Amino acid sequence: MRTPGEGGFEKIGNIWYVTYYNLQGQQVRRSSKSPLKSVAIEMLNKAKEDLGRGIEPSISRKLKYEDLRQVLLDDYRDKGRLVMDGDDPVITGRRGHLKALDEYFAGMPVTAIGGVIRKFVTERAAAGVSGPTINRNLAYLRRMFKLAQQQGRVSNVPYFPMQRESEPREGFVERPDFEYLRGEMPQHLHPALTFCYENGCRTGAMSKIIWPWVNLEKREVNLPPGIVKNRKPLIVPLAGTGCDAQEKVPDKWASLRDEKLPARMD
Repeated sequence: MRTPGEGGFEKIGNIWYVTYYNLQGQQVRRSSKSPLKSVAIEMLNKAKEDLGRGIEPSISRKLKYEDLRQVLLDDYRDKGRLVMDGDDPVITGRRGHLKALDEYFAGMPVTAIGGVIRKFVTERAAAGVSGPTINRNLAYLRRMFKLAQQQGRVSNVPYFPMQRESEPREGFVERPDFEYLRGEMPQHLHPALTFCYENGCRTGAMSKIIWPWVNLEKREVNLPPGIVKNRKPLIVPLAGTGCDAQEKVPDKWASLRDEKLPARMD
């Protein structure tokens, strides 16, 4: 009787196949659905690892990229970070996070993904995509694998060749330069620009602020969990002229104080 996991490779036409012996000692042949031998090698290695743990590799063999993608979306939905706009996922308020992955790995078996990750990185870099952006793509894909591994749907997580990140930003816009830039912007944006500049608030967080969070008497804004990047509540003090700007909003917005801050309106 053959040892479970023992196997080899065979090329039929342009496609590589792997053969191995399952837990019952029966020979199994699977198509890698790829002309790359590296994909078949990755597939066989994963099958051997599953068999070494006493698990038949048929489950992971049937999984495709879309299955991993759904695992990720379900996780974000459970954490309140996902909103679906039709078929388009909006993650933490932004679109397009998964577009590059969807276009490249669509329909691909999970067993084939590990063998083409470097190719994905190379092609993205050749297209002029920056290293940090590629890293964000890889981070989402790695997260998919880790979540699927936690659920027992894949046996291991492939290697992800992360790229060099950009150097930290330096410098600060001095007050005279800021006032000049603000003066070139439409008047209705001045309160929002001033608020972000004087309080160090990100535009993403600022755009979600509603009037009930604003306490002009205490000159502070109470941001609830989930608004800022670390997902924790935060009190933002209203500094300088930004507070005065919010106190002097036009009368036409008086009835909207339970909605978004008027600085965001057209």
